[in-house]
Amino acid sequence: MEQSKSSQNSRNSIIISTGLAVFSMLFGAGNLMYPILVGINSGSQNLIGMIGFILTTVCLPAAGLVSILLYNGDYNKFFNRLGKIPGKISILISMLIIGPIIGIPRIVTLSHTMMTPFLPEMSSFVFALLFLGLTFFCAFRENRIVDILGKSISPVLLISLLVIIVKGFLSAKAFVPVNATNLEVFKQSFMTGYKTLDLLGTIYFSAIVINILRNTLPKKEQSSIKNIVSIGLKSGLLGTSLLGLVYIGLSYLGAYHGHGLFNINAGELFREVSFQVLGLHGAAVIGVSVLMACLSTSIALSA
Repeated sequence: MEQSKSSQNSRNSIIISTGLAVFSMLFGAGNLMYPILVGINSGSQNLIGMIGFILTTVCLPAAGLVSILLYNGDYNKFFNRLGKIPGKISILISMLIIGPIIGIPRIVTLSHTMMTPFLPEMSSFVFALLFLGLTFFCAFRENRIVDILGKSISPVLLISLLVIIVKGFLSAKAFVPVNATNLEVFKQSFMTGYKTLDLLGTIYFSAIVINILRNTLPKKEQSSIKNIVSIGLKSGLLGTSLLGLVYIGLSYLGAYHGHGLFNINAGELFREVSFQVLGLHGAAVIGVSVLMACLSTSIALSA
């Protein structure tokens, strides 16, 4: 009885840490600015905007996560249903998109843009070397990723975001004025969600999750594919649910505190809204949340 309870507690601990890791894998630089942008463009119609946004930023990635988990984390087998050569080409194209062509460069560029006020003066090249060097050391050993993301980065990221969101709600006044119709708000938010690239990311993140679970679960559970997939699904559901809740909070920050920010560089949105909410005294909280968000996804994509 005692052994069974201990085993269940260990299982729950793995689900929570892996779920937090999934959240931080998905929550990167773009995920900081796009929900705020949706809030600014939606104003009092933010509920409609978030429905469209969550369909493409939470529901689609969750579907991608489940799909690969049901293939036991074997994305080669998943894509090879198209045929061996088309499957390999699809993997190459999607990896290039989330890696060296769009994903990683965007994270580095946005990280530099967002963190410039908190750093000593340095060129984007020097910043990129430092940021990617740190990413390499964190991603070098794949079996340590859940510990780094789920037990270290995610809690710090969630707490810093929670501070900003709660303070934003407490100091909220009027919505940003918007003239768009409900349909226009929904369509624009729906399309904005695609820019996070989270659907492509989850295809490979789920493979990482399966491999890590195989190495971290107790030996008697490692041989059971059903157990691994079950834990992976529960972790994925936890991670994507947290993602959705944070998106909703950030979007209302934009809807309430985005006055005068319509024409600002999208990469500066989170920083500027956060400064409006916390003031200059909140610089440390803002800097930490930006660094944790950008670094977590950079680690996952690199892995």
